[in-house]
Amino acid sequence: MKRQLSEVGWIWTSITLEPSKTIMAAGERIACQIPADCAGMRLDQALAALLPAYSRSRLQQWLKAGQLRVDGRVCRPRDPVAGGETVSGEPVLEPVSYTHLRAHETVLDLVCRLLLEKKQARCPPG
Repeated sequence: MKRQLSEVGWIWTSITLEPSKTIMAAGERIACQIPADCAGMRLDQALAALLPAYSRSRLQQWLKAGQLRVDGRVCRPRDPVAGGETVSGEPVLEPVSYTHLRAHETVLDLVCRLLLEKKQARCPPG
């Protein structure tokens, strides 16, 4: 396996994966096998390459909660993989909360407002 520097950082160039699904419905089961090309990688990195629809931090949460299991056992995200392991589980997607969103705001407006409030809290006038 070879690393190559790209515009977004280091990428593994020899891994060619074809994810079967990109969107998970509620209660959907994840089942995949880690290819031998991923041997030596961290578990969360290998899963992020296999399941690009989910962020690495989301996959880490599911692993820590035991919602995703490797060959039937709970593993840490940092555990190395050997290739050939089966990952399965029924992770729970948490709903997105927009409680801070005002009636007339878009999500972009909310982000801008929260960033401005944070900046104003750090830099008092004067």
